[in-house]
Amino acid sequence: MARSGVETAQISPPNSPRIRLLAVSSDLIWLAGFTASMAEQRSIAVVGLYESLSCAIAAGALPETDVVVMGLEPPQMLDTESVQKLRTNYSHVSVVALAENPDFALTRKAVESGCAALIAKHTHPAHLAETARSAAAGYQTFKTGHQGWPDQQFDQSWSSLTGREMEILELLASAKSTAEIAAEFTISQHTVRNHVRSILDKLNAHTRLEAVVKAKTLGYI
Repeated sequence: MARSGVETAQISPPNSPRIRLLAVSSDLIWLAGFTASMAEQRSIAVVGLYESLSCAIAAGALPETDVVVMGLEPPQMLDTESVQKLRTNYSHVSVVALAENPDFALTRKAVESGCAALIAKHTHPAHLAETARSAAAGYQTFKTGHQGWPDQQFDQSWSSLTGREMEILELLASAKSTAEIAAEFTISQHTVRNHVRSILDKLNAHTRLEAVVKAKTLGYI
């Protein structure tokens, strides 16, 4: 039953497992359309509709939620503070953000704040449902093909990474420090920095975070 007071559809038979979705958007028309589109997805149950993530948190709706779907409005402002607060206090809840134009800048913010996915806002309901199921299972989905992402060039750069560089990139994605990486492989911190510098050069990234975002977006880590 939706806490927002907006009636939601029963999505699937009572005995079948369902992913509990809570939708957030300031666009009430989109919320209504979202609920209707999810009605045909038998493994999905829409359990609440809210105008903002902070309102959903304040209403205490998160304990009964598996995935929060955020419909971002122009200029595609992502409430990173609320997402981080949600992920800190409700680690079982995943966040899927939907945007008109999921570009690199927004993808970076989504990854940094802890979102499990960022996809196009008007994606097919079946794909959205699959993304939500993947997020609930602990997987991430960040799509390619955005402006500023030379996919073919990145693929070639990725293939030039050494085995050790790929291992270090995976540890960077886990927020490991230089010292922790050095201890993991029993090498000096200076050697780790050299590897990281090589990774950034090969992936045409300016920071460690940018390299991780690119790798996650293309599904390499």
